[in-house]
Amino acid sequence: MTDRSSASNPPVSAVEHALAIVAGFPFYGRKTTRTLRAFPTRAQTMTDTTTNPVAFDSLGLPPFLLESLSVLGYEEATPIQAETVPALLEGRDVVGIAQTGTGKTAAFALPVLAVLDYKNRAPQVLVLCPTRELSMQVADAFRSYAKGSPGCRVVTLCGGNDMRQQLKSLKEGVHIVVATPGRLLDHLKRGSADFSQI
Repeated sequence: MTDRSSASNPPVSAVEHALAIVAGFPFYGRKTTRTLRAFPTRAQTMTDTTTNPVAFDSLGLPPFLLESLSVLGYEEATPIQAETVPALLEGRDVVGIAQTGTGKTAAFALPVLAVLDYKNRAPQVLVLCPTRELSMQVADAFRSYAKGSPGCRVVTLCGGNDMRQQLKSLKEGVHIVVATPGRLLDHLKRGSADFSQI
């Protein structure tokens, strides 16, 4: 990402920049008060070559997540989870590519849940999904992993769900927002929540 501070391209928030990239929506004509900084690249290449079983308790996850995983029947980490979870807990940027059904959602959700500030009921995490169905599935996964957390709140922002309920959830405070690009745009235009801590 690059700094967009010229007159023709005013600065944009990280959320708006992500939407511009993911959904193809141009935000650069809109005035904002935050400057988008160029983030340092700390990417790590992940491979699907981990062959030895890796126990979740060796990945550095907190006890409430280990308990949730046990209740859900997760016995050992898949290769993408074994490589991704420790890297994300260390603060690295990761691009993970794996087949369907290999545990990609848990690979990013578990470290996110491990480091959330549960006392701060403001959106700290944004997950963009291309479809309503996928956003519902990802939000449900977050909720199931976070059952033993100190009060994790997740909201799904997508079409087909009651806008009033979404507004109420945002007003009451949430930690994680799972959204489709179109509905997130609706909420950004309304100013429904403060997304500055994402």
